[in-house]
Amino acid sequence: MAYRPGTKRRTVIRSGFSLFYDNSIYNRIPGRLTAQPPFAETSTLITSASNILQLQDPFTGPASETVTNTYAVDKNLKTPYANHMESQR
Repeated sequence: MAYRPGTKRRTVIRSGFSLFYDNSIYNRIPGRLTAQPPFAETSTLITSASNILQLQDPFTGPASETVTNTYAVDKNLKTPYANHMESQR
């Protein structure tokens, strides 16, 4: 916005306002949530001569009692933003 006060019109007053949103936060959430149970599970199986990997049941192993979901999203998450205001004479 610009304004020239007075009759000689040599002075100009300018001002502006900007508002910027960071929507990239929403792109990161789905990838992190899909790597959490129940959508993904991780198992480590170590074979040996006494514990041979069988093709009939290759994914058996000890049940994990550890909680592995380490990522959550606040249901009241707000989009980050920044604003900028400038005046010039």
